[in-house]
Amino acid sequence: MNSRRKFLTQAGALAVGTMGMGTRTPAASGKRTDLSAQETVDLCGQWWFRTDPLNVGEEQRWYGTDEPVIAWRNVRVPHTWQVEPAYVEYRGVAWYRRTFDAPTEWQNSAVRIEFEAVFHTATIWVNGKLAGEHARKGYTAFVLDITHLLHWGSSSTITVRVDSAFNGNMLPRGRSSDWAHDGGIYRPVQLLITPKTFVERVDVEAVPDLLGGDGKLAITAYFRNTDSKPWTGRAGFRIIDDKTGQTVVTGPDTPGFTIKSGAPSVKIFGEEIPIRAQIASLEQFSDHADPPELLQWLHTFKGKPQETFLVHGEPAAAGQLRELITKELGWNVKLAEWMQKVPVS
Repeated sequence: MNSRRKFLTQAGALAVGTMGMGTRTPAASGKRTDLSAQETVDLCGQWWFRTDPLNVGEEQRWYGTDEPVIAWRNVRVPHTWQVEPAYVEYRGVAWYRRTFDAPTEWQNSAVRIEFEAVFHTATIWVNGKLAGEHARKGYTAFVLDITHLLHWGSSSTITVRVDSAFNGNMLPRGRSSDWAHDGGIYRPVQLLITPKTFVERVDVEAVPDLLGGDGKLAITAYFRNTDSKPWTGRAGFRIIDDKTGQTVVTGPDTPGFTIKSGAPSVKIFGEEIPIRAQIASLEQFSDHADPPELLQWLHTFKGKPQETFLVHGEPAAAGQLRELITKELGWNVKLAEWMQKVPVS
């Protein structure tokens, strides 16, 4: 516990931040079409802070934008008040607040705030209006959409009420446990600026086959459209090997998936083909194998072919597969071209 608090103390002392904009990490330039692309604004650093031992802050509207900061003092987030000798044993309510700028260019985006952890209950206001609550989950991250609460082109104020009091509806039962219960915003905070339609979260379920040396992945992506207009597009994923940088699995951005999603057209060999059909049922998008299965099958070949032609798939995906086969098997792999003639001897 002491080492953890020491780390938080040092992290607070080294944190770099201001009471204004914060540190911005821009997304790639140009028109944003990637729903996973985002700009982040770091909100770590200096915040105003005060404890509320009598629990009167909400009644007295400490979350209001006109709340004077005379009784508040500066701390650096990530922060826990348990690092201070006077508050080592304090279990109760405390408040944090700071300002940040909301430039007008964000108006066509979705702006969310992400707290990586607040112990254990956090209630958040933006510009004096309630944004949301994360109750009795002091070790998990949470995200709130605050787009509709911002003051565009000027400063916005965020206020967080933190409650670390022992609670009968959560662990530990009673007032004794063998881990720290350090109240505060003790992990980083940032703004997430994305297109109005964005990937809200991705769930990955991995089931290994230890005997067969294989495994299965179930990937579920959750999209959210905050725009008033409907969104139509494609969804796909790519799994990259950390060591090699190679793409090992892609999908399910296939023509079948695109058709079922209700898209007005589907791209086939670089050309957008209009879809003039109503799809009643399409339970399976493709019957061909993915790169790992293809490589497993190619490894069963007893001899090395003189030439190998790839005749299926979009050029980018086929090119990735060619590189994968060449690197792993050392084969001479080529992408077949339309109407290409190949002599067979």
